[in-house]
Amino acid sequence: MGGQQGWPTRDQATTLVDEIINHSEHEIRTYNLLGGEPTLWRHFGDLCTYIKEHDPNSIIQVLTNGSRTTRWWEKYAPYMDKVIVSHHAHTSSAQHVVDVVEICQPYNAASIQVLVDQPNFDQCRADFDLFLEKLPGVNISAKKGETFLGSGKWMPYTDEQLDWLAGTLEQTRANNQREPRVSRPDSRRVWDRRLYASDGETEWQTSNKQLIINDQNHFRGWHCNIGRDMLSVKPNGDLAPSSACFKEERLGNYRDGTGITWPQRAYVCVYEGCYCGADLEIEKRAP
Repeated sequence: MGGQQGWPTRDQATTLVDEIINHSEHEIRTYNLLGGEPTLWRHFGDLCTYIKEHDPNSIIQVLTNGSRTTRWWEKYAPYMDKVIVSHHAHTSSAQHVVDVVEICQPYNAASIQVLVDQPNFDQCRADFDLFLEKLPGVNISAKKGETFLGSGKWMPYTDEQLDWLAGTLEQTRANNQREPRVSRPDSRRVWDRRLYASDGETEWQTSNKQLIINDQNHFRGWHCNIGRDMLSVKPNGDLAPSSACFKEERLGNYRDGTGITWPQRAYVCVYEGCYCGADLEIEKRAP
């Protein structure tokens, strides 16, 4: 949303929501709202309320830096199901993030991702410890940073810093088991995104992470329901069938009024592997 492409109008966004609702055959739809800082769009809160009014069984997930005021969060947090706060220690107040998460907790599954910027390592570590102290029961994770986005190369962490990063996994697990200070709703339908695989006779539960770890994420020649069960919205308004695959495909543009040309059949996978978590969650069938 936003950026160099500018913000959409409220009508453009709500019309897209209407088209998705009318097309989808699923009982539950997930709206994953991210890109730059989505909450800066002046109609963002209105869009969340519109979705909940017209698609009450939906799940709204928001990736944010949490920079909006506490008053703003008090008004709109009740309309969100999952809020992931991406914390950058050199630009964000840790105490403000704590305040935002505490506001969100009674309404949704809130979590924090601390991007550990190597030049600001000590501050990142201090903020991570502060979150653990003040937010028991909240999922708080530390993430390594790339030298620049999309480079595939990690920042030059020291061995000591890498050891600390590895140790945060256990700290995250331990904090998740602590009793939260703020009561929160049953968020199992948000967190428990269960995937099932079948060989035609037996069905078993799996996850996108397990598929990648077990090298079971290869579907070349399989039929995939991207574009039918998933829609990716680009900053310029273009609509693509997935987050990572068939990037040349254009199903329409919600800004220019062309509408959506929904695929009439499944896509046949042409890729060696599927590494996008969102794409992995889409139904796939062997030919």
